[in-house]
Amino acid sequence: MGTLEGRTALVTGASRGIGLAIARSLVARGARVVVTGRKPDALAEAVTALGGPGVAVGVPGNAGDAEHRAEAVRTAVDTFGSLEVLVGNVGINPVYGPLVDLPLDGFRKILDTNVVGTLGLVQEACGRGWPSTAARCWSSPRWPGSRPRR
Repeated sequence: MGTLEGRTALVTGASRGIGLAIARSLVARGARVVVTGRKPDALAEAVTALGGPGVAVGVPGNAGDAEHRAEAVRTAVDTFGSLEVLVGNVGINPVYGPLVDLPLDGFRKILDTNVVGTLGLVQEACGRGWPSTAARCWSSPRWPGSRPRR
């Protein structure tokens, strides 16, 4: 894999699990990362595990909140001077069972976080000049028709 030296990535849902693993991989390749998550304490631990404030900054909040997304993008640009990589790793599923029995309000909550929130993050980043020619957009979980931007 190539180097990401001097580039900045924003990884949502990165206080643990897959998001934290993605952030670790990016840092190992030379990137600086802004990580987001809902729990401030877990996010602070993740920042420490990633190497501290020289390479990682945490922005606690809810991915469904437009102001949180704006703060995360702003933090990347203001702290590290750029934003080249977005990793949309947030995904919720607060209800279980057959789709036919799924309350519509529960489905709206899933769509608002998993789809609308991810699109909102991309739109926020684009409003700040992203993507550069080197940018990539990754989304996990994958959505139909989604591909890395080149």
